[in-house]
Amino acid sequence: MSGPIDKPTAAGQETPPVFSTVNGWLDAAFEAHGTAVAVQCPEGSITYHELDARSRRIAAYLQSCGVAPGDKVGVSMKRSIDMVAVIIGILRAGAAYVPMDPAYPSNRLEIMVQDSGVAGVFVEEVSVALAGVSKVWTWADVQESLKHFESAAEPVQLNPEDPAYIIFTSGSTGRPKGIEMPHRALANLVEWQLERSSFRPGARVLQYSSISFDVSFQEIATTLASGGTLVLVDDAVRRDPGALLDYLVSNDIQRLFLPFVALRSLVQTAHIRKIYPEALTEIITAGEQLRMDDGMRAFFSKLDGTTLDNQYGPSETHVITANLLQGNPAAWPDLPSIGTPIKNCGVLILAKDGKPVEAGQAGEIYLGGRNLANGYAGRPDLTEQVFVENPGEASGWPRLYKTGDLGAINEDGTIRFLGRADLQVKIRGHRIEPGEIDNLVASYPGVEQSFTRTVCGSDQLRQLVVYVKAETGTSVEVSSLWKFLREELPEYMVPAFIIPVESVPQTPSGKVDLSALPEPSILTSRYADLALDYATETEEKLATVYGNLLGFSRIPAEADFFELGGDSLRAVGLFQQIHDVFGVELPLATLASSSTVRALAGVIDAGGRTDLSGYRALKRVREGNPDEVPLFMVHGGLGNLLVFGEFAENLENEMPIYGFQWMGWDGHAGAADVGHMAKTYVEELLAFHGTRPVRLAGYCIGGLIMLEMARMLKEAGVEVLE
Repeated sequence: MSGPIDKPTAAGQETPPVFSTVNGWLDAAFEAHGTAVAVQCPEGSITYHELDARSRRIAAYLQSCGVAPGDKVGVSMKRSIDMVAVIIGILRAGAAYVPMDPAYPSNRLEIMVQDSGVAGVFVEEVSVALAGVSKVWTWADVQESLKHFESAAEPVQLNPEDPAYIIFTSGSTGRPKGIEMPHRALANLVEWQLERSSFRPGARVLQYSSISFDVSFQEIATTLASGGTLVLVDDAVRRDPGALLDYLVSNDIQRLFLPFVALRSLVQTAHIRKIYPEALTEIITAGEQLRMDDGMRAFFSKLDGTTLDNQYGPSETHVITANLLQGNPAAWPDLPSIGTPIKNCGVLILAKDGKPVEAGQAGEIYLGGRNLANGYAGRPDLTEQVFVENPGEASGWPRLYKTGDLGAINEDGTIRFLGRADLQVKIRGHRIEPGEIDNLVASYPGVEQSFTRTVCGSDQLRQLVVYVKAETGTSVEVSSLWKFLREELPEYMVPAFIIPVESVPQTPSGKVDLSALPEPSILTSRYADLALDYATETEEKLATVYGNLLGFSRIPAEADFFELGGDSLRAVGLFQQIHDVFGVELPLATLASSSTVRALAGVIDAGGRTDLSGYRALKRVREGNPDEVPLFMVHGGLGNLLVFGEFAENLENEMPIYGFQWMGWDGHAGAADVGHMAKTYVEELLAFHGTRPVRLAGYCIGGLIMLEMARMLKEAGVEVLE
């Protein structure tokens, strides 16, 4: 053991907590803000008094089902008022909630069930596959029971060390790991955030993050504890920077938690459209290195006094340090520090031998204080590896979390983040262990070795690349491997590129030389054999735009934006360049049907119009077989149909697919109620398709619009197939 560790160290102020549990903060808020609006979404709102009553009934229901303090309860529900009520109800029953995204592959959900030991799971529909769960509560059935469930929940006595949630992240061994976060840590986070922010009761805060991401707790708990209004947003809006910008403006959002990559896309979109969310007074970012440039500074200058809080902390501690950028954005540094520790927390910078490094020198970041997680659910071996004994205990912290991040203490006491000490990466704010992907790829038939790394495009957005070496005498079909990975991994972990290699380069010490592996290129993609035969000058110019954005050269006309690693975030940059080069402003949803160079060039040459240019709302999503009965899909949220692109790609039926996109996306005015939308869409459908049979589908609120359309179509004599 070394002697006391004191420097380089940064420690937050040690103070006794106002409330030692999350429940204490929530109970106080419900009592103080009864008639105020607690949660709002496109379908309605709920007051603090109503949310209080609903969550107490849910807690009582859980207790009647045998859920006891210390139990774990899964939540596999879409973002809604009911989801918020369920989370609070679970906490009030004394249990911890476990987010379980229904979009995750079934084997991943089974691991989450096994490691967390959930007593039951709330689901939207029975179809969600959750093997090994003793109780599955379908929300529709629970709602019916709650109507007759008047008894209040039995009071529970919580210990600050009791878990409040278990959130799963990627694991280096190929198995996701569940981080058990206690009330002690989260109550401290809420208290610090409320002291730091200038928000008062009634402030409107966007609930942007998935509940599988720890920032969602910060959004929900700090908003409710402060008497604010939590404004929910659906996934289609979250994924589209243009939709998000409109939502921020139309809902007068004042506080926004946003990963840096999403923030940068929002900034680009605001500059393109010259629309700025002026109600914002505070933006909080985390998850990746914050980078300031002229565009970011110009955006914050337009907002007149909006602060930017750069927060740092792995999921094992949530927020541990913060750097509040305020004043003149022109003076903000290119690479802001991650600031100083929050109250009751601290940071140590240690060398490999566990001793402190000199001030200004790089070392590994160790974290201590009240915000540490209890460890990994069901994984005591893994917990012991990274939640280590404090070798000096000068700070009074018996345990430290070994982050694997590198950092240094600056002269002014702030902390400089220097990246990862290991191979762990972050993609769009999600922490990913390449080993998890490698282990999965290695299990695929014919694969001998697999290596995952990240590369950056010209826009500095990271992409995952998997290198595959086949067993001797065999080959691996890349398209089949891709399909396998999409079925087994969450969307954010599916690699943008899969590159077969004949041999594995090694360093002199015998390790894999990742730097010697080939960079992704057209020659290692499915387009390697295609000639560069552009039909128009627009195609040739657009191919250059694709290449500059995605980091490739010699892009053929048939190249698809998404298959080359593009995503909805890069789409913002693509459409900005299209505007600059061609002078055409396109709705982002154009990519749902025109993602190849050739197809998108055709739209540009038509002045932004598709072959359905006579229709304001109707858009083609997939060509399909004209002999099949077509499917007409209705958007959710604010009207974006880009989300239908992936659905159409994976639908085996060859039916043509069309989507309705609300005209507001193209700059048109008009009422936006369900009846008006349904009437508008039916008129366009009949004009385009006549009275022939149709299929209908709707996403989110689009389901309500679809039902009204079905009624109108049947009255018009149109057969709507089941």
